[in-house]
This record gives sequence, C-alpha cells and structure tokens, in this order.
Amino acid sequence: MRTDREALATADGVGNMKKILKWIAILFGVLAGIVVLAGSAVFLVTNSRINKTYAVPLEEIAVPAGSEAIAKGEHIATIRTGISPSGRALDPAMPAAQFASMTDDELKAVFLFLQSLPPKEQGQ
Repeated sequence: MRTDREALATADGVGNMKKILKWIAILFGVLAGIVVLAGSAVFLVTNSRINKTYAVPLEEIAVPAGSEAIAKGEHIATIRTGISPSGRALDPAMPAAQFASMTDDELKAVFLFLQSLPPKEQGQ
C-alpha cells in the first residue's frame, strides 16, 4: 500500500508534468504563430515586388523602310536580335529572345504583318 507521502509525491509529479506539457504547448503555439506571421510578411513583400509597375519612357525607333534595307535583311536581323542596324538596342519590350529561333520566312511574315498595321499615336 502507498503511504500518504508516496501518494503526494506521485500527485506532485503528475501536476509538474502537466505544467511542463502546458508550457511546451504554449511555446509551440507561439512558434507556430511566429512562423505564420513571417510567412505572411514574406508573401506580401514578394507579391508587391512581382506586381510592381515601372514607368518606361517611349522612344521613337527609326526602322529603315527602303526596299534596299529590306533586301539586305536588316529588318530580319533587327527583329531577331533586338539590335537596330545602327547598333542601338531596341526597347526591352521587344521580345527578341522569342524571335531568335524563328526562320527567315517566319520573320519576314512577322515584318509584313507589322507593316500592315496602321500607325498609332504615341502613348496608346
């Protein structure tokens, strides 16, 4: 049989264990909350950087339109590389990397299509 002293020691041990487990649970809850807050902060910062818009000044690009330039293939090289015949880089919006693998016939078709479009006012 247990004595009163043994029963009291066992009860104290269980009570202490419950307190320890309670504090461990509180600690894990706080850590989980911190992780959720940090994850939310990272998401918001990353999302705002992804959706940021930049003001890019529009520039006129002089594209040679003569039949001599077309015969030389300058238009094809300009569309494919993103570099004008004068050596100046075109606007970064020009998707030269996507046109780099196209054949000359495909690029000629793109050029003829672009020539068929009516000119737009700057800023439209």
